Amino acid sequence: MDEQVIFTSNTAGTVATLHSLEQSSLRQCQTESKFSSCVVKQKYLFVAQSRKALIQVYDLHGSNKRESVEQRLPVPEVLQALECVDEDGLLLGATDSGKLYIWQLASGNLLNVKPMAHYQGIVKIKSICHGKYIVTAGSDSRLIFWQTMDLVQKDEPKPLFIIHDHSLPVTDFIFSNTLGHSLDGKLYTVSKDMSLRCYQVSVDHEPTCIATFTFPSSLNCVSLDTADRAIYVGTDTGVIQIPLYYKVSNSKIINLLQPNESKIYSITEITPGAMEPDLSSREKLFSIGQILCARIVHNNTTSVATSLDGSLLVSGDSTGKCTVTEIFSNQPLKEIRALSTNDSTGPVSNLIVFPVTQQSESLLDVTKIVKPWKFPNLQRAIVDRKHGINDVYVQFHENSVHNVLPVSDFDSYLDTVASEEHIFHQTGSINSTVNRVGQTKASMTATAKESKVSSDDDIYKSKDKQIAQLNGTVASLTDAYKELRKMHEDLMKEHQQLLSKNGTQTEN
Repeated sequence: MDEQVIFTSNTAGTVATLHSLEQSSLRQCQTESKFSSCVVKQKYLFVAQSRKALIQVYDLHGSNKRESVEQRLPVPEVLQALECVDEDGLLLGATDSGKLYIWQLASGNLLNVKPMAHYQGIVKIKSICHGKYIVTAGSDSRLIFWQTMDLVQKDEPKPLFIIHDHSLPVTDFIFSNTLGHSLDGKLYTVSKDMSLRCYQVSVDHEPTCIATFTFPSSLNCVSLDTADRAIYVGTDTGVIQIPLYYKVSNSKIINLLQPNESKIYSITEITPGAMEPDLSSREKLFSIGQILCARIVHNNTTSVATSLDGSLLVSGDSTGKCTVTEIFSNQPLKEIRALSTNDSTGPVSNLIVFPVTQQSESLLDVTKIVKPWKFPNLQRAIVDRKHGINDVYVQFHENSVHNVLPVSDFDSYLDTVASEEHIFHQTGSINSTVNRVGQTKASMTATAKESKVSSDDDIYKSKDKQIAQLNGTVASLTDAYKELRKMHEDLMKEHQQLLSKNGTQTEN
């Protein structure tokens, strides 16, 4: 399994892999705003173009993968943030004026428009809890929780929660990896007011701030370790690592996110090349609310993400390149640049890292060319809910593996695997014959049928034997029960006789 790195800038878009040298360029991809792209169904990439009311669709995987634009979807106005809810098949777009659009991808219908979701432009949209809730962050320094059903069904949806603790625009936020089907976890927000805030989020009560981290410069982006062990904050001077389990002494490690109390910590950066302070000085600094943190990357960072195992950090900077850094050793492993003749393509605006699985085709299968799926055009007018009927367009692909037998028929499956292996089997100096699958298919089918018939006969014979044994067991148990019942009746008679004799003796 490899991981794909997708990043865009003002004039270029690049698709690369984290553990190999594969790299391709997305043509005609120009976007300046952050979080203006999203991956749809782990296959397509939606990119909202800058200064154009247009969404460009790229095919990332499969036989139809290519670098050129697969489809262009016009929208009512220029969008600066995109998010896809794969569970519900929804596409959400936000504008610089704070307007929120909700489309249905399968039909292209515009389900709803929230004109004033934020007082200023919406920076980021995030779907959480498998599509149950939508979280939006804006330049008005607010972060709002919405219920997805309210955004789709109600004309005037009301927010579930509103967080307005920041004094300047929110630049990024991320949820803890423990967040599942229910709204119960931690939320990390960064802002231009040089602060990182951590909230305990629950559906039962308002989000509560449990920790605040202050920095000497404004914050651009944030990422989280896969095991919630550290926070990576991107600033104008680089990426700073904040360990959530802070070591104060040899025998004392403190959890910085205590749910019962809210604390404010000041981040003190460890100077590169300088000696790390001893534990006594660390404890003194911690007592006055200062935390020593290391800087991993030293470039102006605009986007940051972690790998699947949490060992690698991918950071995009203001020059348009992405750097892959090993977190443990703080050593850069490689740099990924856009395939462009320009020295700089502008700052990295979008950075997406997600795992990719390669599907291998069977040797028995003949690959068929499948027409690429086309998304319906996104409508400009809100659909009328009074009709209650919604046309949905879905494309079903045939299973590419036709001749591979199911594992339930295991003997035939082994024969099929053996025939596939025999094609490439070499026995040294012995001249082996190559069996063609098409010629041996009929014989394999006949053999499978004969083996199936013989196996069915054996099963019936064994069942007859078991039935005869059970009948004999039941008969023997019946005879034994009759004997025991007869013995019981004889004993009862003797007991009654003894009682009658004793009664006559007492009367005399």
